[in-house]
Amino acid sequence: MVDEIAQGQGSLGKLINNNDAYEKFVATLDRINQVADDLQAGKGSAGKFLKDPSLYNNANDTIANLKKVSEDINAGKGTLGRLTKDEELADKLNTTMTKLAAITSEIEAGQGTLGKLFKDETLYNNANHMLEDSQSLLKAFRENPKKYLAIKLHIF
Repeated sequence: MVDEIAQGQGSLGKLINNNDAYEKFVATLDRINQVADDLQAGKGSAGKFLKDPSLYNNANDTIANLKKVSEDINAGKGTLGRLTKDEELADKLNTTMTKLAAITSEIEAGQGTLGKLFKDETLYNNANHMLEDSQSLLKAFRENPKKYLAIKLHIF
């Protein structure tokens, strides 16, 4: 086995005897060193975050604000806090969501006026024809209003 490795056979033999693997390893170390140098020089987003105190301060302020919001929610403050702490409000919301689910199920099933509007094409077609007829009537009225407006005056 040692002879096979020494002759460059197998994966371990190729790794030990082939200069390509060594050169690739050295090149990788060079790239890692370049990245480390860029970070130290403040280049790129990560380098700026490490070197620029304003980015650090902004991130720190943001974290502090998130902590405050989280504390307010946990204390039951605000709408979200009340929602997480107030069981009555949560029950009302749950009831509302259940009712909305039932309504949307009925609409999907074609029940009620909205359900028929969504599912029944004849209602759509009738409404569409009615709108077309109304547009035609309005156009005709605009073209010849005297035809539609007649004033009759009767005296005894």
